[in-house]
Amino acid sequence: TERHSRLEIGDEFIDLQHRTFVILVARSARALEKRVTHDVLMKIFYEIKKYAEFHFVSEENFMLSVAYPDYIEHEQMHSHLLSELSMKISEANRNEKCAPDVLDFLYHWLLVHIAREDKKIMSHIARGSGGWRCGGSIGDVALCVQHLFLGQIKPVIFHNSNTVSRLF
Repeated sequence: TERHSRLEIGDEFIDLQHRTFVILVARSARALEKRVTHDVLMKIFYEIKKYAEFHFVSEENFMLSVAYPDYIEHEQMHSHLLSELSMKISEANRNEKCAPDVLDFLYHWLLVHIAREDKKIMSHIARGSGGWRCGGSIGDVALCVQHLFLGQIKPVIFHNSNTVSRLF
């Protein structure tokens, strides 16, 4: 849908993670609306935080694999977002009335960071800027894994997409 396309950057793997993130945030909104227990809501917020940590590592590996020139700044944004999320979750844990603040922060994060910052990564790729990544067919991924274990390439997250040229 149009609403979700604003959060897609054009990479199948990262877009799947963004959609999962949207589902988790929506689940926290429904939980807040249904007035679930404080413990249940905190568990959902904790799940979102852990998922964000995983997603950021995936996205940072992706940025490295395409030689994204603003990698350091983007990684710093991720660190800042995680710190802020941790702080807001801690506040909500101490004071239930702060739980909507976590949700507001997450909505802003989705709309601004993904729609603006993450899309810059794909603009970099679209311009044909350097970098490589393993991806495409199962055979390509298998070949990348073989080279990885032989120490011929650095480990990266393997993406199944044809948006950039392949290593092999």
